[in-house]
Amino acid sequence: MSITTAPTPAPLISRTSGYRPRTAYLRAWDRPDPRPMEPQPTVLAPSLVLETEVHARAATIVVTGELCRGACHELERLAERIFLAGATALDIDLADVTLVDAGGLRQLRRVVELAALCDAPAQLSNPSPPVARALEVAGLTA
Repeated sequence: MSITTAPTPAPLISRTSGYRPRTAYLRAWDRPDPRPMEPQPTVLAPSLVLETEVHARAATIVVTGELCRGACHELERLAERIFLAGATALDIDLADVTLVDAGGLRQLRRVVELAALCDAPAQLSNPSPPVARALEVAGLTA
């Protein structure tokens, strides 16, 4: 009976091949986005579209569709990108919002708080009557 041993694995970085493990490089989502912010619609779900309009240092986010918990997480990220780009005022146009639930109200509150941290006024404008009522109950004035 003979005993065999497993071969020892080669080092990850060899002097001849120059191979590096994938974790040595920055992943695509860890790199800063070099592209300027273009006003293009962001379709998050079939029921929610966010459009950004930037005029000088003021920005407007036009929300269309249903602002529900499952699809509204991108609203806060979009607001962060707008403030990092140097916007000093933010207007969130809710004219075409058909439904808002607790998750959507939470995201709107977070965006308003983020604007306060950045010393930029945030305004919720043009809500439909049911959305205005939900904003009123949540303590967010339109």
